[in-house]
Amino acid sequence: MVYRKFNLSKDELYELYVIKKLTQDEIAKIANVSRRTVGLWLDRYGIKKRPRNGVILKVNSLKLPKEEWKYIYLAGIIDGEGTIKVRQDKQHRHHLVLQVGNTCFELIKWLQDNFGGYIYERIPKKRTWSKYWVWELHGVLDVSILLSKIIPYLIVKKQKAEDLINLAEEIKKRYIFE
Repeated sequence: MVYRKFNLSKDELYELYVIKKLTQDEIAKIANVSRRTVGLWLDRYGIKKRPRNGVILKVNSLKLPKEEWKYIYLAGIIDGEGTIKVRQDKQHRHHLVLQVGNTCFELIKWLQDNFGGYIYERIPKKRTWSKYWVWELHGVLDVSILLSKIIPYLIVKKQKAEDLINLAEEIKKRYIFE
């Protein structure tokens, strides 16, 4: 059996990609074309592409709640589900990142509501995996400030947090002139 390839109109593509929120891979299967072809159609029609591995839902700057229990709770989440890391870009600049991934959207939303940051929806790589959400806080100042608030309550990732705070101090000395 031979399946026929076909072009989608701008309206059809908009309906599938924007309204129904199908992925490029799903649209490619419907149209019997490659994912790359769907990407080219999106470019041609001027439809803004979503990141392949998720959608940024909202962006906020750092928030610092007044309640101490929230920092204690965050420390437990970071110790169990979180990541404290440094990313280095092509210009060899360091980017501090605090990250938590979880299948419970309510937890991820709570983190953003209380501490700011970004939320991403991650599409699972395998069909048997569940969709999950990621909360991230970026930036030398934001991450170092929040880590300094939760470090007394960290257990597993305490050393990593101390190392990142020290790195943040070195970076601040390099770029902030007194």
